Amino acid sequence: PGDSAVSRVDIERGEEIAALPAPYAILNPSPDGLVLVQPTPSDLCVYGLDGDRLATLETPSPCDQVAASQVEGSLLVAAALQDAPGTLLAWNAAAPSHRIKVPAPVNDLALAPDGTLLAATDNGLYTTRLCG
Repeated sequence: PGDSAVSRVDIERGEEIAALPAPYAILNPSPDGLVLVQPTPSDLCVYGLDGDRLATLETPSPCDQVAASQVEGSLLVAAALQDAPGTLLAWNAAAPSHRIKVPAPVNDLALAPDGTLLAATDNGLYTTRLCG
């Protein structure tokens, strides 16, 4: 309903139980199903489609580009900081985050099934391995 990109619906009651705004809810395919990542001003909330929160990942400031995937049984999430466009944060949801410096502002992110992070920057494509 409305301008929501993603609605969570209780199918037993037939009611919408949550609506996530379009710019903030990112739906990502993974080998184990879909993962929903919702940025907030201070963290990223990662949900399975059953509504269970899989992880809450703290961020020092809001993020605008986000990618997530399940790789080798681990949930990987990457995000670009709005106030530091050349800085990416990357998480294995079971471990602390680490910063990755890229040579230019990030325009888009993707995580490959083998754990490779791809960042489209103003200067071209940047890749790095997060696991594997």
